[in-house]
Amino acid sequence: MAITGNLKTMGLAELLQWLSQGRKTGTLYLDDGKVEKQIFFKDGTIVSSAASDPKEYLGHFLVSHGYIDELTLAKAVEMQEENKMLLGKILLTIGAIEEEHLNKMLKLKAEESIYELFTWQEADFRFADGELPDYQMVSVNLSVTGLVLEGHRRVDEWKQIRQHIPNPEVVPVSVKELIADEADPGVENILSLVDDDRTVQEIALQTHSGEFHVCRVLYDQIRAGRLKVVRPRQVQ
Repeated sequence: MAITGNLKTMGLAELLQWLSQGRKTGTLYLDDGKVEKQIFFKDGTIVSSAASDPKEYLGHFLVSHGYIDELTLAKAVEMQEENKMLLGKILLTIGAIEEEHLNKMLKLKAEESIYELFTWQEADFRFADGELPDYQMVSVNLSVTGLVLEGHRRVDEWKQIRQHIPNPEVVPVSVKELIADEADPGVENILSLVDDDRTVQEIALQTHSGEFHVCRVLYDQIRAGRLKVVRPRQVQ
């Protein structure tokens, strides 16, 4: 049985909790007119997700977090087109990533995709009971309760970030040396692209990263007094 509605009348947290408490198995489709996302449930637990936004494709996600480079991704995609294998399996086969790191990133990718949904003001949704992909998924087993709590926290954090980075068209400018507080190749890659000319949007595009991820990295530098943002220069 398909269940349909809109997030304006049934909030995401309520929807996810209803599916979890009902121990539902199937696919939740959400569409805001720009992006469609799918959340896969098995016995009330979220086991995977997918999205039409290229930034959320596994390969781009791995590039954005520094696990593979553009050349490796291009090679893996070419192999995928030839043999129709899952991209993750190809990357494991060619030794581009370790299984432990791949599973970690698959879980993080699913979480980040769902967290973004909490910022959607409106979207049509449809739950297809019993419908799951016909390909084998790498199950990530996410707790709905934990996702809802973190999702609400992210919304509050996003509001704080927006006070300093109001839109993706602003330009981050370093006022001190930018230092990654954690040894994270993805973070270091984002900071390396701060050249007092690129906009936040351009940095996101070049690193295959979502806007929230880039803004969060830059916000940490703003709070540490190492960065400020300015309006882009007007082209004469």
